[in-house]
Amino acid sequence: AAVKSAIAAGDLTRAEALATTREHWEWIAEARKTNAKNAPPADQANSEECLAAKQALERAANSADPEPEVLQAKRSLMYAACDIPQPVELVNQQPVTTLFPYPYTRRRGYPGHRHPHGDHDKPSDYTSPPYDRRMAEPFGSRFIRPEDAPR
Repeated sequence: AAVKSAIAAGDLTRAEALATTREHWEWIAEARKTNAKNAPPADQANSEECLAAKQALERAANSADPEPEVLQAKRSLMYAACDIPQPVELVNQQPVTTLFPYPYTRRRGYPGHRHPHGDHDKPSDYTSPPYDRRMAEPFGSRFIRPEDAPR
């Protein structure tokens, strides 16, 4: 039963793998004969229609001012005449990798929500005094003296 279902599906390789009796092999041989009779005609790429379509497309492409619409139409005709599947047109786009929505906006709480440490939207009146390098204690390895080293 499995061999017959594989033959019915057209999968002769699977049918051969499943075949165990002489009868199975006879069914496979018969299926091969019927497939050979029902095979499509010879390669369409060498037909007169295909060659004429290729020449028309080449003439249009080599013209002084080729129009994109005409070229696309002739290309479609050539694919149909030569029985070639049309290639998939890919659109090239840069991938977007963002961690935050753009433009980034700060998240706000629900209406009426206040920050526990006051309103951070308004500048405060207090500002720290500017940093004065002369007032700071010496810092860094160049200020370490042997007499100050811990003992």
